[in-house]
Amino acid sequence: MTCTACGAATSVVDSRKARSAAKGLTGDMRTTGEQLVHWYTSDWVVRRRMCVACGHAETTIELFATDLRAIIKEGLPHG
Repeated sequence: MTCTACGAATSVVDSRKARSAAKGLTGDMRTTGEQLVHWYTSDWVVRRRMCVACGHAETTIELFATDLRAIIKEGLPHG
C-alpha cells in the first residue's frame, strides 16, 4: 500500500485478527474495527502500517469481499 501523506510505500508493523484479541489487539485498533465492521462480522484483520519514507502511521481493516459487498448493500448503522 502507499502512504496517504506522501505516496511512498508502507510496511506492516502490526497485524491482528479480531478473533485473537487476547493476543494484543490494541485499543485504537479494536475501536476502529468495532466501529466500522464488527456490527456485521467478527472475521476481520486490523493492520498497523508505517510509511518507510515519512514515518506516517495508518490503521487498515481487511475483510472478505463478500462481507464488504453486504455492508455496502445494508449500509453502515446510524448512531
